[in-house]
Amino acid sequence: MPFLRLQEDRCVNTDQIADLSYLPTGPVQPAESGSEATPTQSAHLNISLSNGETISVEGADADVLWEAAQSSFQQFPPQPDWFLQLLVNMANGGLHLGLTLQVSGFLVSGELVGGRDYFDGMGEEFANGIHGLEDPGDIRGSFAALRDQYYPEKADTTKKPGPMFIHLKNARFFNTAGNPIPGNRGVWWRGRLSEVSGFILGGLSASVPA
Repeated sequence: MPFLRLQEDRCVNTDQIADLSYLPTGPVQPAESGSEATPTQSAHLNISLSNGETISVEGADADVLWEAAQSSFQQFPPQPDWFLQLLVNMANGGLHLGLTLQVSGFLVSGELVGGRDYFDGMGEEFANGIHGLEDPGDIRGSFAALRDQYYPEKADTTKKPGPMFIHLKNARFFNTAGNPIPGNRGVWWRGRLSEVSGFILGGLSASVPA
């Protein structure tokens, strides 16, 4: 696995990095007319690790680390969690399970479902949401064809690579303030497994205690 050297005596596996926040060197504010020099700020890099630790680096080291991290992630893209892939395989076999995912700083919470359920649900959403269709069944049929192509009813999973996408029903996004998005209802959601940095069993409640 690739490693990133943070300090002289500190290296971390790139799989341990949950998030990167980079602010490049640049002006603090636009230069005023007639000013002799524009004040600048040094580069700043925050590295959030999967164990909850945050490492801050400033100056030229931040620029170097940012470029090294980007290069490393391009050569060695994040790999999906094998256990989460197992749960997705079970969902593709009919399991429904409350699940909350950590994705790019947000929490995505809903009901884990299989790919067939997802394409059936999306077909209904499109058919009911597009007005003026002569035959909504055509939309449902198109999504059913995608369902059968990518998630056949009797698929031989022993000869296929691990799943790359995960599907949620009644999904909502939760920010740091705890407010659900959307606020009125859950939605169908499809995401790339390699982008999920963590998960817990069970869904989050959208209700606000009195």
